[in-house]
Amino acid sequence: MHLYQLKLVINENKVDEFVETLHSLLSRFRYEKGCQGCNLYRDIEKMKEYIVVAEWNTRQNMEQHFKGNEFSVLIGAARVLAEKFELSINETTDKGDVQLAKEKISAVTPTDIR
Repeated sequence: MHLYQLKLVINENKVDEFVETLHSLLSRFRYEKGCQGCNLYRDIEKMKEYIVVAEWNTRQNMEQHFKGNEFSVLIGAARVLAEKFELSINETTDKGDVQLAKEKISAVTPTDIR
C-alpha cells in the first residue's frame, strides 16, 4: 500500500475555510481509482495543525492522483490557507495487528537502535 501525509499549520483565521475545502476534496478523492481511504486529522493540542492521510492500492494510482485536478486544488489550498505545509510519501511493506508489532520489535537488535 502507498500513502502520503500532508502536514499543515493553518492560518488562524482560515481554519473554517480549510475544513470546508477539505470536506469537499476528500469525498472526491475517495472515488478516484485505487484510493483506499483519505482522512483529515486535527491535533488536539495544537489546534491549527492538521494531517491529511491518503492511501492508495498502487504507486501508479497515487502518481495518477498527483497529476489530477483535485490534488492540485489541495496543494493550492495549502499554499493559500496554511502558514506552512509538508508532504511525505510512504510505502507500507507490512500490515497486521499487535502480533506483527511484537515480531518486528523482537527482531530489532541493540545495534539497530543506535
